[in-house]
Amino acid sequence: MSKAVVGMKPGVRTPLTVVRDGKTQEITVAIDKRQEDRPTRTGSLEDRDKAGKRLGLSLAPIPEVARRRLGLDTGLMVGSVESGSPAAESGIRPGDVIVTANNRDVAQPTDSAEEWAKARRENRPILLRVNRDGQSLFVAIS
Repeated sequence: MSKAVVGMKPGVRTPLTVVRDGKTQEITVAIDKRQEDRPTRTGSLEDRDKAGKRLGLSLAPIPEVARRRLGLDTGLMVGSVESGSPAAESGIRPGDVIVTANNRDVAQPTDSAEEWAKARRENRPILLRVNRDGQSLFVAIS
């Protein structure tokens, strides 16, 4: 079934013919995002320091097509940036790709959340390598 739906976009409903117990059935399937493609807020409770400071990002693994286009092996796509958050104040924008956090490759939102929490515990900024429109830049967030 995955081959039948691989080219469809999330939100589409389509008929599908399946064979169950030797009988053909018509069913309607609704296409949704894969769990790992859904944005995850890195401002969850695990990411707060003693003062409750959050990084303020919504992140998701980079879709395969975008990763190939950008020439990246790993990274996280910034979906949204919370206004007034440390990430917003440091210039992070939706559409940026976070490639590393404190020189650690990031593939899952939890990777960046762990580095943010570690930086906060050590009372230092987190250093992100960001790919923006094909250009690499470093952003320190306190």
